[in-house]
Amino acid sequence: MRYLCFFLLLLVSQWAVAQSEDLIFVNGLDINQNRYPDVKDSPYLFKDDWHPADLLGKDMKRVPNMPTRYNMYTGEFEVRNKDKFIRLATSQFMRIEFEVNEKGKPLAEGEEKFIFQAGFHPRFQDRFVNVIYSGPMMVVFRDYRSNISEKTIQNVGETVAFKRFFTKVEYYMLQGGELKAIRNNKNSIIKLLGHKKELEAFIKENKTDFDSVSDLKKLFTFAETLN
Repeated sequence: MRYLCFFLLLLVSQWAVAQSEDLIFVNGLDINQNRYPDVKDSPYLFKDDWHPADLLGKDMKRVPNMPTRYNMYTGEFEVRNKDKFIRLATSQFMRIEFEVNEKGKPLAEGEEKFIFQAGFHPRFQDRFVNVIYSGPMMVVFRDYRSNISEKTIQNVGETVAFKRFFTKVEYYMLQGGELKAIRNNKNSIIKLLGHKKELEAFIKENKTDFDSVSDLKKLFTFAETLN
């Protein structure tokens, strides 16, 4: 009887995952894998594109371990199932959790998942942003965007035109319901947070790297203890 219950539970679990995956693909749109043949570089966040991620729908259903990539040009997530490439319907999801760090590398001990979330603020209501820090008094996140730049060059008597993707990253802080754009450097963050003496000492002692998500989390966590 115990084994029968275990078998039934396994079947139900597999059915639930299958139903969730079906929902993903029903609400998605097929895409062409090579959709930007005339544009140099890539609009995708990670150089090697696909990484496992857990997808959390607005109905709270979770689809685990899906090969996923983020298109910074469209602001959308794409998932892969065998030979199918699907663009997720942004309106159906609230959170994407990558099982890698911001560089696309496997998580080291103590590292947290690389998380995207929607709905932080009306300005980003239909767009996912990367959560850097979420605390009792502030949320800090960044918005990845990729645009197409068109250039022309002279080459052996002829004009050659080409297009290239370029990436722009903007940082924001949501505090007390107010959205503030921030620059990711020491002086700007200290000016925004206050407590100059304490923060300068913390940054010096911990050799804070402002390009490191882990270091930024430590800095904002410490800053909240000062308020």
